Amino acid sequence: MTSINITASIIEAFILYILFFFPAYTGTPAFIPFSVYQELFRVFVYKTPAFFLVFYLLNGKNLCNKSDIAPRQGLRFLLAFFAALPVLCLISVCISTAADFFSPSASSPVLEKPGSAIGWLVLSASCLATGLLEETFFRVYLPKRLSDVTVAFGLPLLLSTALFAFSHLYEGPWGVANAFLSGLFLCLVFAKTKNLVGIAMAHGAYNFLVYAMS
Repeated sequence: MTSINITASIIEAFILYILFFFPAYTGTPAFIPFSVYQELFRVFVYKTPAFFLVFYLLNGKNLCNKSDIAPRQGLRFLLAFFAALPVLCLISVCISTAADFFSPSASSPVLEKPGSAIGWLVLSASCLATGLLEETFFRVYLPKRLSDVTVAFGLPLLLSTALFAFSHLYEGPWGVANAFLSGLFLCLVFAKTKNLVGIAMAHGAYNFLVYAMS
């Protein structure tokens, strides 16, 4: 790959990160309301188009095999899902416990739960769409882009995970720490199973549980 193509590749990744994931604000809100219409808007206007754009950039430019996206083997899907979800929950509990011990005055956003069956259904779709988009971008697309400019072992995954954590800045420092550790573990599960959909579904299920237990 020529230097011009590498530069264009990095600029493309930087623009997509700014558009899709850069935190809109750095403060930690006390309360995040839930709206069915707002979530539907996010799913159909933001998350789904963004996922298909990243999917196209990966497969259309032959940056990854379709097996990275599609769960061709059910066993790998189950392994990725059931390996990721419990550990994501465990990391969250450990971070929450550490936050209560070291920073008892620190506050995290309170999430409003849906008030109807339709709301929970919309929330499920939104969480799964978030999992697919973020895992595709941060576990496959961005590391492959970063690997064009660095050959250091593991550095692209580390940088991608750091940017993933930074996108959770609105959750406060402990939320960023939770996202960083969770992102590193998801990188490991993906490297071992080569099944992106499994970890994306686990990511979405974890987000759903966060709302359910809020």
